[in-house]
Amino acid sequence: MRFPCFCSGIGPINAYSVIALRLDFLTNASQSVSQPNPGRYYALTPVQARELARKLTEAADRLENDVPQKPPGPTS
Repeated sequence: MRFPCFCSGIGPINAYSVIALRLDFLTNASQSVSQPNPGRYYALTPVQARELARKLTEAADRLENDVPQKPPGPTS
């Protein structure tokens, strides 16, 4: 079972020239999406934020475009 993580807050903090990001998450299958566990805030420089966005986009592209492969395991 996978428990999702999602962005619940993101925005610039001009006084520090950073972007604040908070990722909330669920810890069990019965937990409501409307009441996630609060994650920590992270401060990213504009360069870090662009690099994160690039890597997330690349990963999403691979998920959408790659041909699914069978997981490794015993062969018959």
